[in-house]
Amino acid sequence: MTKLAERDARVRAAIEHEGRSARLFDYSVHLRDRVRPLPEDGLREAAEAVLHDVHELLVPREGQKLESSERFAILYDRLYARDALTRLTGSRMEVKRIEVSLSGGHPLAVCTGPWRTHKVVTVHGLTNVPLWYAGCGAVFPDSLNVRGGGRAWKDWCPLCSPEVANPARRLAARHRRAWA
Repeated sequence: MTKLAERDARVRAAIEHEGRSARLFDYSVHLRDRVRPLPEDGLREAAEAVLHDVHELLVPREGQKLESSERFAILYDRLYARDALTRLTGSRMEVKRIEVSLSGGHPLAVCTGPWRTHKVVTVHGLTNVPLWYAGCGAVFPDSLNVRGGGRAWKDWCPLCSPEVANPARRLAARHRRAWA
């Protein structure tokens, strides 16, 4: 057994009691290993359950800031759940409709700042890895946009949005240059 397979087995054993999380972990391994076709058994139910559980976790924390480790655990759970549903439904807007429905019409987001994918070489070849930029970690109301033509999910809260944050950053950079 390779080191990667041993690690996968350890992680899988650690989350075995959480059937939904285990199913999404299997999905992430299938993506990493480029298993085709992707097994779909139980995937939709697991992804929807994870999105519902994440929402329930965020509801009492609306308006608060999450620690970075908790924030990124939630982000990656959502990332895999949304990706799985997108592959199954074929539509990001359908995934947003599902998420709005699961949240009772009040979806929540976590401020991460914008994210980009970066190409990374792994033992499995070249892959894209999502990396988030600095956000404050606040839990705030997400977009209700289910029609397309705009952002389906917000990456930053009103205080960290480019319209608010960038003028301050530009002023700070100008100040640093003046004193350099």
